Amino acid sequence: MSREQCLPVLLLILLLLPGMALAQGTYTNIDVPGSTFTYANGINTSGEVVGNYSDATGDHGFILSGGVYTTLGYPGAQVTNALGINDKGQVVGGTLLSSESPGFLYDRNTGIFTPVTYSAPGVISSSVLAINNSGTLVGDAYPVDSFEQDASGRQRVIRINGTISVYAGGISDSGTVFAFYFDKNNFLRDIRWRDGKARALNIPEFDAGQIYGTNPAGTAVAGFVPSYFAFVYQEGATQILNYPGAYSTGAYGVNAAGQVVGTYYNTTGGPHGFLWTPPSP
Repeated sequence: MSREQCLPVLLLILLLLPGMALAQGTYTNIDVPGSTFTYANGINTSGEVVGNYSDATGDHGFILSGGVYTTLGYPGAQVTNALGINDKGQVVGGTLLSSESPGFLYDRNTGIFTPVTYSAPGVISSSVLAINNSGTLVGDAYPVDSFEQDASGRQRVIRINGTISVYAGGISDSGTVFAFYFDKNNFLRDIRWRDGKARALNIPEFDAGQIYGTNPAGTAVAGFVPSYFAFVYQEGATQILNYPGAYSTGAYGVNAAGQVVGTYYNTTGGPHGFLWTPPSP
């Protein structure tokens, strides 16, 4: 049975479980004009979306604000991925250069890119995945796990003993990091991480759900079950997101209004970006 055939059956089973609901609301497609694929990776309170796309000239980052796409290109980079944005308009992401692969912080007010690299022996590449409104960011460094960097530039690794790897995808304004990791038995675990301590984040019935983003308050998280569907979890309730006609949907960011951004694949290809807006209360 193909993924396209499995998805309706899996959704039906999940919707029979307590606390599960198929998300209502509005889905909006996000495809950069002229692109061959588009990822929508982050969203702030104003509804500005960041992501990355590919076209005939290469791989670029973008900001979508008020219906207008602005291309982002790290100086000298072959690839620029915009992965997160805060309410101040600061954008973070990752790059690929000929000699190195640093993460970056981009200040839209000044137009300046600042490289971000986790300072540890043996680090080959770094990528910044999210930034909160205090300027604290979280990223991924290969082969060191994830890291946190505050606004002053102080860094520390996010590591859990006995794990294979940790992926930190979101950070709230209070400094709580939301992440997932694989334990020594290769089982996936979702966590909250704060001040060097991890607490389990148990999303009912989602043993395989990977968290990729949080809202500023840290009260909602978005993620997905790889190759199938996305979800948003808030106040003990899980809503399943499945872009209409898609056989695979993933969520990467959620804002204060509950809007979610991510990607989807359908029979015409992909990935395509999307914005999901919840119904009015």
